Amino acid sequence: MIYSAQTSSHTGTRSGNNPYFLGRIVQEDLADLQQVVGALAFYQGTLYFAGIYIDRDIQDFRRIVRFEAATGEWRTVHASIAINTTINPSARKRPKDMLDIFFPDSVAEEQSKDKLSDALGVSLASEQAIWSGRSVFCSLLALPGGLLLASLSSPFGGTVLTSENGGTWQTHFEGNPAVGAFTFHQILPFAESWLALSTGLGKDPPPLLKAPSPTAAHWEALRLPNFKDQGNILASQAASFEQGLYLGTRNLDRGFQLLRLGTPDGQDCRAVLTSGAYIFTENQQVAALAELNGCLYVVAGSADPALRSHQVLAPEIFRIYPDQSWDLLVGKPRFSPTGLKVPLAALGRGFDAPTAVLQCFLLHRGQLVAGLQIKDTFVLFATGDGEEWTRLPLDQWGIQPAGELVSALSTPEGLVLVFNPQGQLSSDSASDAPAPPVALEVWLVPGPS
Repeated sequence: MIYSAQTSSHTGTRSGNNPYFLGRIVQEDLADLQQVVGALAFYQGTLYFAGIYIDRDIQDFRRIVRFEAATGEWRTVHASIAINTTINPSARKRPKDMLDIFFPDSVAEEQSKDKLSDALGVSLASEQAIWSGRSVFCSLLALPGGLLLASLSSPFGGTVLTSENGGTWQTHFEGNPAVGAFTFHQILPFAESWLALSTGLGKDPPPLLKAPSPTAAHWEALRLPNFKDQGNILASQAASFEQGLYLGTRNLDRGFQLLRLGTPDGQDCRAVLTSGAYIFTENQQVAALAELNGCLYVVAGSADPALRSHQVLAPEIFRIYPDQSWDLLVGKPRFSPTGLKVPLAALGRGFDAPTAVLQCFLLHRGQLVAGLQIKDTFVLFATGDGEEWTRLPLDQWGIQPAGELVSALSTPEGLVLVFNPQGQLSSDSASDAPAPPVALEVWLVPGPS
């Protein structure tokens, strides 16, 4: 069920008189951008944002910025680039079809993908994934012992950086799928080891990689029994729960799986949910995992090719108990091996909005918060038990989200949201006029209390 929250109103605009507006993140030297994928971190009392900016020439720019509370400005503390240097610079004017660069007259279907793969250094599928942001990953993690870690990855390469002071950054890992190296995202500790989820790029990539520390220069491939045989493309999300590591997968052919690893060698691997929670390809990917009140909450939905790696269409929400049994909270009724499952929150897919796109799902102040794009409106729902949901009144705080959510983070001051007002450009956009630099907008949501 969804209830309306009551709170005192606050009027304001996108200006200095609204205490909930934290300014704009602008990279003046980057224009004509196609995609922005990013992540937030709260480190030593300061907000950081790491972003991968991809322009319409398929160049990959990487920036880390820090919020200067005294001035209200975002300052760049790291800049780098991962570029596909095999493309002739004279050809860097975005065509309507990337094949036009290499085969301007006629294209033989049987040879186009192979030749394009050789020329780009990535597969055609990876090139399309760059356009949508589907194979672009960005994460920031505050490590124990005083290190801020950034993991930045796209089909053009992956990099892991750390900083003690947030200003000086050291590179620990660099890999490029085009030359056989595996790249990864979401680094996390498990049983005295560190595991990372593979991006699924490269030749026969493993689902996981393992290293003794998050700053290791070399990571060991970790195979899981029957992972690829069952149709899984990659492990999309991971979380530690009840002395195990839970992995949610992307599986386009059979529906997502939720797996539990009991040991870091990957041999003790059991399926908790399979077949897209028994509605098969209607649920192709796990988009988020979060723990609340001794249970693990899972969000899954359809993995539309136009969506980011963390987004799904028509999301459903499940509750996993310590004994690995489960309930459906938000979604479509279905029969399962353990009987009929109906949504305990009395809400259908996408919170009764079947075209809704999940933008974020995280734990904040002891509640689960779900952010969705429903038609042209961004909405936030919160719950303390997974069954009674409250829509947060963003307008009463003067919060005016525009475009697409890039990142969300729980902080002691509130929930921080970064939006791209430009949204996601289409790769076949008819306009050849360059777009201006993107000004990402940052908001602070004071609720839920």
